Amino acid sequence: MSIWGKPIRFGFKLWSLCAANGYPYHLQIYTGRDTRGSSEPLGTRVVKSMVNMISSHSQATELKEMKVKATVTIRQFRTGGLHKVFKSDKEMKKQCRGSFDYRSDGRVFILKWHDNAVVNLASNFETQLPVRKASRRVKGKSDTYVDQPNLMKSYNESMGGVESMGGVDVMDRLLGSYRPLIREKNGGGHYLPTR
Repeated sequence: MSIWGKPIRFGFKLWSLCAANGYPYHLQIYTGRDTRGSSEPLGTRVVKSMVNMISSHSQATELKEMKVKATVTIRQFRTGGLHKVFKSDKEMKKQCRGSFDYRSDGRVFILKWHDNAVVNLASNFETQLPVRKASRRVKGKSDTYVDQPNLMKSYNESMGGVESMGGVDVMDRLLGSYRPLIREKNGGGHYLPTR
């Protein structure tokens, strides 16, 4: 398949559940549109199959009931309606870098944080406290420090893994050491690296 905007546009779409050190716990290959007639969105189906991942407020709630801790980025319209009471992205971008807004329904905590872009996070076990400082490089200035909610810091650390790479990124880097070869379609006996 072709994925626009990626450095390597052609290949297989693969969902991975990885530890911070890159160890894959579960892999799922995208095989095309599901024809079984499920009314659930693709993301929800993938999340449920992987168990420990989340992409919506309702899934974070379900995982909390299963006693599974989860923190992940979330689209603003999948916040269980909380996006209606948040400051808009436009408003957030007018504020200084490091500003944030948050809401909780007592089960799931949703955070909107302004960094390079506006990021939305959901967690069923962490909040914004304590707020720390994070170093950011600003063009034409020396390093500056901005507010960073605890939830964001924890998310970055857990995604950071080895050398500040996410678990999936670490796995990809390790797999890059073993470049698989594929045979040309013309059957000429030549092998081409997939990357």
